[in-house]
Amino acid sequence: MARGKTLDGETRPLNVRVDVDDLKTLQLLQIVTGTNTADVVRKSLKDYIAQNRKLLTQAGEALVKGGSK
Repeated sequence: MARGKTLDGETRPLNVRVDVDDLKTLQLLQIVTGTNTADVVRKSLKDYIAQNRKLLTQAGEALVKGGSK
């Protein structure tokens, strides 16, 4: 797998399939916002992770409790 570096750290490519309608909306957003696909996907992923941070914390705590039995 190819690797790269940005100012923020190491990166790796990610290939995904998306609905055609979502892709059309993404293309419109790129025009309106002046961003590119990679920027939109990276931002979306960071937002999704931030939204689910509490769930990740809970899962980690459950794993620790399960391992200490």
